Amino acid sequence: MNSFFFSHFLLAHFLVDYPLQTDKLFETKVRKFKGVLIHSLILLLFLLILSFPYTTNPVVIITCLSLAFLHLVQDQLKIYLTRKDEGENFYYFMLDQFLHILVIFLFSFAPLPETIYKSEGFLKFYFTPFYSYLIIFIIGVTYFYWILLHSIDVTFLKKKPLVKGFWRYYGYLERLVAFFLSFLCPVCFFLSFAFLIPRKIKKKPVFEGFLGVSLSIFLGILLRWLR
Repeated sequence: MNSFFFSHFLLAHFLVDYPLQTDKLFETKVRKFKGVLIHSLILLLFLLILSFPYTTNPVVIITCLSLAFLHLVQDQLKIYLTRKDEGENFYYFMLDQFLHILVIFLFSFAPLPETIYKSEGFLKFYFTPFYSYLIIFIIGVTYFYWILLHSIDVTFLKKKPLVKGFWRYYGYLERLVAFFLSFLCPVCFFLSFAFLIPRKIKKKPVFEGFLGVSLSIFLGILLRWLR
């Protein structure tokens, strides 16, 4: 497996599927094929950008085009299968993400250029897979968990509204603190649960916060082990 391309392709996927996929673009995707096409073209752009300095390599170009095309097909199929559903179905959501990651993993075994790692200045951050995984994990504990929680609410608890506004970003904050605290100082992880106190005071779902903090602690410790 080519770790440079796997980590960078995976980063492109997480960036484009979460922080760079606006509410408006998501709504367009659900209603029109044009939205899925735009989303896939954005993915293609980021796949090519994050392939630098090997962007012009024919195998890289073909791989990026293939990943973007398969992403388009998979997203369109998911929309077709869930068109009648209100909100995000947990099973389809998890299967969709698993297949996206699996496809990227398989393509990382293609005859892609052998990476010459640089260890100076910014290039160290760019060429070292760990920093790509760090950004992916940050997206995971913020955007990914936000949608995951919504899919659980919709599928099992029959709650339709997506958490928005202040409590959306408060959730991001409590999970980020838990993630970095457990990554930098694992023995201090228990301090993260202090963020659940405002939820209790404001009568907001404490278990959802507990689940998010626990997942973030696990991911922080996992990333520390991967380092």
